[in-house]
Amino acid sequence: GPDSLHRTGSLTRRMIGGVLGGRPAVPFLERYGQYWGPPVDDEAGICEVERLRETGAIFMVFGWPAFWWLDYYSGLHEYLRSKFRCVLANDRVVVFDLRA
Repeated sequence: GPDSLHRTGSLTRRMIGGVLGGRPAVPFLERYGQYWGPPVDDEAGICEVERLRETGAIFMVFGWPAFWWLDYYSGLHEYLRSKFRCVLANDRVVVFDLRA
C-alpha cells in the first residue's frame, strides 16, 4: 500500500545518498519536493522523467527496494534503457544518466 511505497522511497533515498555525490535526491513522482506516489502507468512515468529532466535532473536512480518498478513499469524501463545510458547496475542500484 501507500505506506510501504513511502517507506521504500525513504529507504532508497537514504541508501543512494552516497551515489548522488552531494546532489539533492528528488522523489519519483514528486510535487513540491515531496513524494507524490507511483505513476499510474508507463506513459505517466515517462512524462515525469522528461519533466524532471527539464528541471535539471541528470540521473535516475533505482535502489534495490525499488527494483520491482523496472518490471512493473516495463515500458518506462524500456524507455530508459533505449534513450539513456545505464552508468551503474549491480545488485544494490541501477543508475541512468539522463543527459541524452
